[in-house]
Amino acid sequence: MEFYYPDMAFQDNFDAIREAQRSDQNGWPGDPAHCQVRCTRDALPDDGPERFAIDYHERRDLFDSLHITMVKRYEELYEFAAKSPVEILQLGDNIYSGMVGRERVSQYLHARVRELKERLSGTGKLLAVHMDWNLRSLCNEIRRGTI
Repeated sequence: MEFYYPDMAFQDNFDAIREAQRSDQNGWPGDPAHCQVRCTRDALPDDGPERFAIDYHERRDLFDSLHITMVKRYEELYEFAAKSPVEILQLGDNIYSGMVGRERVSQYLHARVRELKERLSGTGKLLAVHMDWNLRSLCNEIRRGTI
């Protein structure tokens, strides 16, 4: 994955987004569709808690290196996001406190959320972050809007 990210090629799909916005998605004439796009995903995996725990604790060097590589490439995607015609951008992470925990949210996700919020400031776009399961230990961060 670390070698894949630097070679990724990005291109906008703004015309397809505008077409979707013009289409009658809800069956109401003249009612434009609202578009939401998934913006990025972090190195925090979606493979389940066991795989995450093993990778994070046994190969932390590779985990951190991948995270840094991904964040560098996402800067370009954030520019696309800020210029895009969509109304809602979603960070694609699957955050839940049982696996991710406060320390890793602070270390890996807060900076990305802040950076994207800053890039979107003044654009009228909304930022969503995908979270589920038990979020009790992250309630304060959620309430403050840091994730």
